[in-house]
Amino acid sequence: MGKFIRLFSSLCLLVILSTCKKNSESNPVIEDALSSDQLKILDNAPLDKTSIFSDMLFPNGNNISDWGKVNDIGYVNDFSKSISSSSISDKKLLFIKRMTEAGIRLADDALCSCYPTQPNGLAYVFGSKNITFTTINEASICKEPLWGLDCSGLIYQMALGSSINLPEGGTINYVLTSLWNKAFNNSPDYQNLEMKDLSYQDPSQFEAGDLIVEPGKHIGMVYNTGTTLGIINSQGSPDLSCTENSKIGRGPVLRSDITTTQWIKFLFPNNDYHVLRVVLNGVPGLATDIVTSISPTSAISGGNITNEGGSSVISRGVCWGTLENPTILNNKTIDGSGIGSFNSNLTGLLANTLYYVRAYATNSLGTAYGNQVSFTTQGNPSPNINNTTWDVTIFFNLTTSWHADITFYVDGTMKYDEPANPGLYLTYGVWSLNEDKIHWTVPYVFDGTISGVTMSGTFVYGTQIKNWSAVKR
Repeated sequence: MGKFIRLFSSLCLLVILSTCKKNSESNPVIEDALSSDQLKILDNAPLDKTSIFSDMLFPNGNNISDWGKVNDIGYVNDFSKSISSSSISDKKLLFIKRMTEAGIRLADDALCSCYPTQPNGLAYVFGSKNITFTTINEASICKEPLWGLDCSGLIYQMALGSSINLPEGGTINYVLTSLWNKAFNNSPDYQNLEMKDLSYQDPSQFEAGDLIVEPGKHIGMVYNTGTTLGIINSQGSPDLSCTENSKIGRGPVLRSDITTTQWIKFLFPNNDYHVLRVVLNGVPGLATDIVTSISPTSAISGGNITNEGGSSVISRGVCWGTLENPTILNNKTIDGSGIGSFNSNLTGLLANTLYYVRAYATNSLGTAYGNQVSFTTQGNPSPNINNTTWDVTIFFNLTTSWHADITFYVDGTMKYDEPANPGLYLTYGVWSLNEDKIHWTVPYVFDGTISGVTMSGTFVYGTQIKNWSAVKR
């Protein structure tokens, strides 16, 4: 694989210090071993030596590394202790991100800089769950002290490097959802997560972050680069020599092309593996899109459902109102169901009005809301009345009214004339228009509203307010 930019100095120092204290240590035997035929199948599966962490994707297709740079900033992946306390609400994405990052690091040949006697990085060591000292397992043919892990040891180290308080164990332990759920409850970063046993699933249904377990045999975690679906695992055998268990393709590795080559079906011909998938209990996690395409009466927003919260999202959309924190009891759209991104059309809006918007998602446990965004609708466009003439009726009182012709010129000037007395009361003035509001002076001050080919309003005569209306000629 490509070398990581990240330096593993703290890990190397930990290894050196531990090695000074102890050259070898025997662990209790935990019987996790593939048969020779299964190992051959796994050895023939495509070995992924090119994918790196920045290639990895979440089940929703988003890039894990890019998400981590924003949402898991400052976290240091350390295999010696739990060192993080995260406030991220989407614990499932956090679990997938950290477990994937830890697995990629452990499978990277760059770790050979920490193990100068092992140029291919960590080896396969039967029964080993630790990388802080070399190990000899009495049940293995290999009797040389090696730094390495078996398959369940890899998962244990991935969990340790992800700040998950998982106890050491084997596949017969790690297939138990109760063990994972207890670890989640005891790990501050992962509370509200739940591991579920989906039993057998066709490889086409696998998604990033799934654990594939055959108790007593093997365990690995699914990764996805968008072009390939693979498994991070540690492979080897207690029946092989130290040299065989230390070569390229043994120990922590990435095996790709699950769905295209179907090698996992040959590895487990009886379909007796379990698919463990983590879910986030509670209401869904989501975000609100910014508002675009704003007009006087409409706009476009939407959202992204990042997780379903342990129960299927049955309704989603956006809600809006003129007060903060709108809910589905206000105006809302209904834009399908499930996770992922969606667009929403907001209609029936008032011109020149401030609105607040939130995405929402509803599952069986309730309704969750995304972050609030706001926008102001555009004002109504001003009608074009340049060089037009209008028949104005001026209501002086209940019994007295008269007509006038008003012409509005493009330069903002206007002419007032009474057709009953042409030229007698001819007056010139000025006018202005703001959206549909008109203002003119000749010399009395007239204000009104235009609606299509009519307008109406009031004017000031001395201390009195009089009415007027007009029809376009």
